[in-house]
Amino acid sequence: MRRRGDTTHLRLTCAGHPAPLIVRNDGTVHEARTRGTIVGVLPEVTSTTAEVELRPGESCLLFTDGVTEARGGPLGEVMFDDERLRAALCECAGMPAEAIVERVQLRVAEWLDDQPHDDIAVMAITAPHLPAPEGRGASGKDVRPTA
Repeated sequence: MRRRGDTTHLRLTCAGHPAPLIVRNDGTVHEARTRGTIVGVLPEVTSTTAEVELRPGESCLLFTDGVTEARGGPLGEVMFDDERLRAALCECAGMPAEAIVERVQLRVAEWLDDQPHDDIAVMAITAPHLPAPEGRGASGKDVRPTA
């Protein structure tokens, strides 16, 4: 992750987990174009890295398949799935990362209704509304005058 001006640039590479979801300020949600095989299990690892730009207030959600594969619903047999996750994220446009994570965890917990489940991990990155701090160059590294 690197900030340049008011844009946050992400390089994302999946290694066996679902592709991250990008939440735009207008409420649209799309998948980052990254795929990869699980690390540490197969003899060879293949992956594709995605370059994503976030404008102020936009977010990237990283999550395990325990989110989309959480079984619940009326009979406890239906997966939470990508559609429900995307619908929950559409409501999160402009929210801070902590609120997005809380919203997703709450929706999954409601869906599960205390049933057993796989591991669930959720992390969000939200591009700040504030400009990059002074004293930082385009690379994001400290810029200090030299004597």
